Amino acid sequence: LEAGRAYWVRIMVEDGDQTLFADLNFTTSNVSDVTPPEILNLAVDIVPMPSGTMQLKITWYTDEATTETVDLLGGVLQGDAVALKKNHEMVFIPDPPLAAGTYDVTVTGVDASGNSNASTASFVIDDDDVVDVPDDLDGDETSDASCDDGVGEDCPGASTGPSNDVLLGLALLVVLLVVGALVRTRRAEQGMLMDDGAVFDDVFDDV
Repeated sequence: LEAGRAYWVRIMVEDGDQTLFADLNFTTSNVSDVTPPEILNLAVDIVPMPSGTMQLKITWYTDEATTETVDLLGGVLQGDAVALKKNHEMVFIPDPPLAAGTYDVTVTGVDASGNSNASTASFVIDDDDVVDVPDDLDGDETSDASCDDGVGEDCPGASTGPSNDVLLGLALLVVLLVVGALVRTRRAEQGMLMDDGAVFDDVFDDV
């Protein structure tokens, strides 16, 4: 828009069968805004997440409403494309999580007059902030050397003694042997009683 000029705008909204409208008249200022916005308190907070990821919370403040653009890790994060607010916050989740080290972030803000400004800050990822992601194991493979050839106490399928099925089979075998021995003993006792009865009958006949 030109400076020092009057403008008229009509805003129309359709509501069912009727159209609502409002007229607005305004005059632009003769004073041009050529002052870029000031960017203050740029900071990055590292927030470990329960899911094993890492969250970067980027916050800053501008002395007037501006747009939001963040340059981080070689990429651009676009926030508000229209100058709407002074307090700014953007969240980024790096994938994969960042390694320990120092990184830079740059934010750029553009005010309603098209004046832009940028600010850069560094943030540090400490060893305590690093997220350890274990390598996925394929199938039943394991990285433990004690599991070579499937032998070792730490192997998932290894066992230091007979299985439950083997123990159950042995118990049943013992029971069968005991029952068989009892049956044989009982039969032997019955045979001895029959022999004693026959001898008694012979003696009685002789008398």
